[in-house]
Amino acid sequence: MSKRIYPSASGDSAAPVPEHLTKIKAAAAARGFEEEYVRRLVESRRIQSWKVGKYRMIQLEDLDAYIAGGYTPAEGVTA
Repeated sequence: MSKRIYPSASGDSAAPVPEHLTKIKAAAAARGFEEEYVRRLVESRRIQSWKVGKYRMIQLEDLDAYIAGGYTPAEGVTA
């Protein structure tokens, strides 16, 4: 589920924003994944994301929960 956050004139956000949001690039680096892989997870809506300004952000807990679910990225296939 993706949400877009628009700040209001009073400084409050229009939708509730989780406290610990991380940019996709930083989240991928923190967990040792390629940025493209994490972006693919977000695009296929396997993990929840938020659009904050020009940035697409995720919670590391959501990424960890997805990994803990038993899915690991495929390693390079050699011919």
